[in-house]
Amino acid sequence: VFMTFSGRALHTETPTLDGNTLLIDEQGRFSKMLTLPRGGIILTLRANDRFGRSTSLSKEIVAP
Repeated sequence: VFMTFSGRALHTETPTLDGNTLLIDEQGRFSKMLTLPRGGIILTLRANDRFGRSTSLSKEIVAP
């Protein structure tokens, strides 16, 4: 199963998805095509700002 993971990161220097760096454009937009295994998977998005602060968000995705 294929899925496009996209969004916008504001005031962020290094966004990652499951440890892999996401490339962002000048407006903070990112997009990544993912191949998901059947069943469930947990994706973790993490972002760091220039002051060293970080935040993360994990979501479970279920693919048929």
